[in-house]
Amino acid sequence: MSDHKRIREINVYYDRRAPWHDGYLSYESNEKMEERLGPIIRRVEPFIEKRDLLEIACGTGIWTQVLTKRAKSVTAGDISQSMIAIARDKHYQGVQPTFVVADAYRLDKIDGSFDVAFMADWWSHVPRQHLRSFLERLHRKLHKNANVVAVDMMARDDPEGSVVRVDEDGNRLHRRTLPDGSRFEIVKNYFTHRELSNVIAAYTDETHYWQDEALLRWVLAYRLRD
Repeated sequence: MSDHKRIREINVYYDRRAPWHDGYLSYESNEKMEERLGPIIRRVEPFIEKRDLLEIACGTGIWTQVLTKRAKSVTAGDISQSMIAIARDKHYQGVQPTFVVADAYRLDKIDGSFDVAFMADWWSHVPRQHLRSFLERLHRKLHKNANVVAVDMMARDDPEGSVVRVDEDGNRLHRRTLPDGSRFEIVKNYFTHRELSNVIAAYTDETHYWQDEALLRWVLAYRLRD
């Protein structure tokens, strides 16, 4: 499968998944999510508070609800119109987010420049060979010395499918089946701290990394080099 088709496969999968997405995450309410994600949120807060924030791949707005309580402004983008439609129907405390249907690999439909970029459970879906080009495009949307914050999954057994194979670029390809029976093969990589450090070394002199074993999540924050 070509790189273009692999990225399109992920986009179509999440667009089709939208009606069931919150159920997969056992989403009940923003208050419940705040309680569950508390340790991660406390790590993220210092990098996003009172800042103009760009959220990449916002999905149905679960993390957007967390961000609007803390940031100065939130612009949330996702390529899936179905995901954005669900996100727009949620209630947001603090600032009201601006939603944009936008391709994370281009960002040309998003106006302005931002103090911080945030992404949750997105880094793992970017094919390894495209990580640096994705980050470089993202950095161009940010002010000098802006923060980039990523939250994603630690290595684990995938409850939604199985690893089909590892491709020639080292991407783990997982099989996913939606409730409507449609099947997809998507990129889902689990990065080590060393791998993450190697990817961002060219862009920063200040990095922070944490793991939460209970939540099986890592948090990476780095400040862009001037």
